[in-house]
Amino acid sequence: MPVGLGDDKLTSSVNGFDTKLFLPEGDNPGNSFVAGSTLNLAVSFNKNGQTYKNLQTYLGALGHMVVLGPNLEFIHAHATSEDVANQVGLVTFAVNFPSAGQYMLYLQTQANNQVNTTDYKVTVRPNPSGTGSGNQSMPDMDHSGH
Repeated sequence: MPVGLGDDKLTSSVNGFDTKLFLPEGDNPGNSFVAGSTLNLAVSFNKNGQTYKNLQTYLGALGHMVVLGPNLEFIHAHATSEDVANQVGLVTFAVNFPSAGQYMLYLQTQANNQVNTTDYKVTVRPNPSGTGSGNQSMPDMDHSGH
């Protein structure tokens, strides 16, 4: 039986950056993390109280997110946009949480030639439609080239 990880953690600070993980408004009814459907997760970046818009690509992406789940799920997601020139202080990721439970999320980004790792915890609810309620097969983890 998995042990709970404690309260959700939706903010993280490292190397002068303050970040916040959230679901964009209107992306998911009830604005909650639900199993069995692809959700757009957004992370906002601030430095010194100002929106930060100068992330660099790291290993070919504006961000890499690793998600670890209660049933040993492992998900690796890349930022959905690679538009370095038109950043708005948000990086988004498409993630499908395969089952209900608590997940740890780790995000790596690069700014000023320094890699920053932030961490978050989210509780994912069962999907009311019944999908995403049990163990599912592991997602494809082929990341050739890095």
